[in-house]
Amino acid sequence: SGILRRELRLDGDEVIFMLSGNLGFAQGLASWIDAFNTSDLPSRAHLVLQGEGSDRRALQARTERFDRIHFLDAQDSVSAATEFMRDADYLIVSLVDTELSRKTMPSKIQSNLALGMPMAATVPGEAARVLADSGAAILGLPGSAKEVRRIVSAAMVESQDMRRLRGQSGHAYYLEHMSQARGHGILRDAVEVALGRP
Repeated sequence: SGILRRELRLDGDEVIFMLSGNLGFAQGLASWIDAFNTSDLPSRAHLVLQGEGSDRRALQARTERFDRIHFLDAQDSVSAATEFMRDADYLIVSLVDTELSRKTMPSKIQSNLALGMPMAATVPGEAARVLADSGAAILGLPGSAKEVRRIVSAAMVESQDMRRLRGQSGHAYYLEHMSQARGHGILRDAVEVALGRP
């Protein structure tokens, strides 16, 4: 098992859904907590939220299933954060649905595509379009625990090969559409944002 699973003391066939970065209002993570609080999802599904933010305490207070909802402190280096993220099965991208967010392209999407990781995403607008085109994500509507449960249930039955294909498809999309436009420093820049740095 990798560094994240050792940190969580997981060594079986658990499936980890992870968000590393800001835990604020804009991320709209309450629906993810609500979905994982229920018994509707397989016990193998684990939610990991790593980082700080204005909503972290409220999200912790909302949590009932601490056996499978985990809060981790932010890592203090890009390499450490990336190592944790690579040990997850799916990286989460979540945004509240607002007029602004429908036009927003979070740097987290670019960094996750560059990492070649499969994603589970509840995002609107342009972000949803890019993720659909990339083939890297299982997509759902923002703000709905029911949608999160649908995404997680679909992810739980995907094979390791399918997850690898999602990651490879996303990485290919990144190379074709994003890496030249933004330069080779985009991954480091995006992970810096995930760490909460300016």
